[in-house]
Amino acid sequence: MNGLEPRARPELGTRQAGLRLRRLQAAVAAAKLDGLLLVSGQDGKYNVGSAQAVAYLLQGASNREAAEAVHLADDLSDAVVLVTPAGLAAYMPRAETAAQVYELLGETAPGMQVWVPTREEVADPDLAEEAKLGAFVQMLRGKFALGMPWVVPPVGGEEKGLKAFFSKPPSPMELEQWPLLNAYGLEGVGRAGFFTQNFKVTDMYAQLQEQIYSQVDGHAMEHVMAEVAPTMHQHWFEMMKVVGQKAPGSAAAALTERQVLEPLISYFSYGLLRPAHGVTQAVTMMPPRVLVGARTNNDKASSEALALGAAPGAAPGCPAVHFVAEAADGRGALRCARTYFLSQGQLTRNPFADVEEEAEEGYSFDTATASWDGDDAVLLMRTYAAVVAGARAAMAHFAADTGADVKSARAAAVGAMCDTADALGVGRAAVERSAKFAMWECDHMNHVEGAAVKGSRRLKVVRLSVHDIKSRSVSHAGKLLGAVAYADTFLDAPSGTLLNVTACLPPLVAFSVGGAEAAVAARAAASFAALAAA
Repeated sequence: MNGLEPRARPELGTRQAGLRLRRLQAAVAAAKLDGLLLVSGQDGKYNVGSAQAVAYLLQGASNREAAEAVHLADDLSDAVVLVTPAGLAAYMPRAETAAQVYELLGETAPGMQVWVPTREEVADPDLAEEAKLGAFVQMLRGKFALGMPWVVPPVGGEEKGLKAFFSKPPSPMELEQWPLLNAYGLEGVGRAGFFTQNFKVTDMYAQLQEQIYSQVDGHAMEHVMAEVAPTMHQHWFEMMKVVGQKAPGSAAAALTERQVLEPLISYFSYGLLRPAHGVTQAVTMMPPRVLVGARTNNDKASSEALALGAAPGAAPGCPAVHFVAEAADGRGALRCARTYFLSQGQLTRNPFADVEEEAEEGYSFDTATASWDGDDAVLLMRTYAAVVAGARAAMAHFAADTGADVKSARAAAVGAMCDTADALGVGRAAVERSAKFAMWECDHMNHVEGAAVKGSRRLKVVRLSVHDIKSRSVSHAGKLLGAVAYADTFLDAPSGTLLNVTACLPPLVAFSVGGAEAAVAARAAASFAALAAA
């Protein structure tokens, strides 16, 4: 759809894999540890933290994937990896996998050691286990302080329950139940005794989540652009189709807010079905919704079974002429908002009309449209154009200007918005006094981290709106029209480049819904169909 279908899953390249290894090495060095030990599969009691780290480093797991119970590929399900401050050691169950690891990380860690069982050992399970244990003993020689991501919080759960879990984490003695660690302590194998007595073990699960996985790197951003964003875009265009396929004409006016919202709420709800470890499933910042007419002025309102044609307008008998749609990814940081219109703001005579036929019908364009007034739609469109200009100026400033912060971004937004409002005849004061600006960032677990921080390597959302817009129409001047809003998700790249993830969603769309305008549009469509069939 519009070239936005999800593309093939991006492969992890050598450069990005090398950067990820360096981040893990830096974390090990900062914690003053000898290594980060990852034991996947049965020998690590299927430890989720180890699987996540292996998938992050070798499979390219990114964003929300890094907080879920990762399914490792078969050739990695029995792997053991030790990341040291300056190197890498690993046991791989297959020679082919070892070759791939060398190809992926050889340039970054030229001195890395990878142990592989022989063909004879692979053919005999007992010999294979001995080979793995022998490799494990060798990679731990000279090591005394190890980090392990073993304290894994429960799946989903309430925030209160997660806090209670971390206040009294499991005992390190649980590590003694891991088959590989237990076998290491057997007499004549490694250092005799309990593993946790021979090594100082530090849990690194939370540190990896907060400091490593939450950072959007090149591969993670490629994943967002190739898979995550196109999925949201697809549902957004489905939402547009819901209205567009029934307009022009009265059928669109019968649609309710909830019916228009359906593609967006289905997408959001589906994202909540698969909970992740340590992630509280909750709606935070911009839940999906569609609000029509004066209801757009209420930031706390939710979509209702209210028909577009019955939504409150500026005055009795005046239908609503706009709606605000907001979308959210249930599994990630993506958010967007647009203001679309139920009126074109102008009337055009039917270019396909048969004048003589209309005369015989007794139809008169001037008579049929005598009471039509497009002033409200034009005012809202011009105000919205100023809002779009302001939000985009804020993103550009935040990405490009050294020292930019939320305060300076707001100033850039308000300045551009007011200048555009003046140029379009709306007036600076009309938009400045009721503008609402917000810019925040989210981590990979969809936790809102607060005000956006330049260079934080997290996705940001900017939202700008103008409320309390009053009609200037002669017939109902001063009556409330509602609000207009615009939001995008973006990343400020280290180079100063702005990556706007939701930029391709149309900023402005106008449908002809209800009243004289819809009747004129319907007649034009019928005339064109008759002309085409002739």
